[in-house]
Amino acid sequence: MSEITDYSKMVDFHTHSSASDGTLTPEELAELAGKMQVAAIALTDHDTVAGVREFMAKGREYPATEFIPGVELSSLYGSREMHIAGLYIDIENAELLAYLEQMRKWRLERNIEMARRLASLGCPVDRDELDFLHNDSIGRVHFAAYLVKHYGFESIQEVFNRYLKKNCSAYVQRVLPMPSEAIDIIHRAGGIAIWA
Repeated sequence: MSEITDYSKMVDFHTHSSASDGTLTPEELAELAGKMQVAAIALTDHDTVAGVREFMAKGREYPATEFIPGVELSSLYGSREMHIAGLYIDIENAELLAYLEQMRKWRLERNIEMARRLASLGCPVDRDELDFLHNDSIGRVHFAAYLVKHYGFESIQEVFNRYLKKNCSAYVQRVLPMPSEAIDIIHRAGGIAIWA
């Protein structure tokens, strides 16, 4: 298998930055894509558009690449979580911003309950260090990484298996809308909805 050296015909419509659960900042992600000269890239962080403005601003430095404003909205279909990516969205759309604010409130309530349950199991979480009161996208994986760092678990998977998987003692079901609602929000924000 040969290594890819020409990215100019490649696209990525589903990326995450450190504004949710990615490792690169929005600016670093845009710079990487621009330097690789991919044809197009969308920033679709989980339930937030917090990094899109910086992503798009940095993207202007790389005219060979199309930078697409996006978001990934969580929803619930039956008992399964379904993620819907929205591309070419208006990140200033009032209805979208209100929807994301509601998602943030639900996530915060869930995080507070997970922290309470973990504390009752002998694994208290320092809220300031985890910063789930201020970051829109803190979720189970962040709690798991915290427990690995502070309580001697060998891996994130071990924490999930013991505490954070569905039906485990610290698992808290997310409150999520139906996929049709997420799709409607994306459309009303001028975007294209795709199954992430």
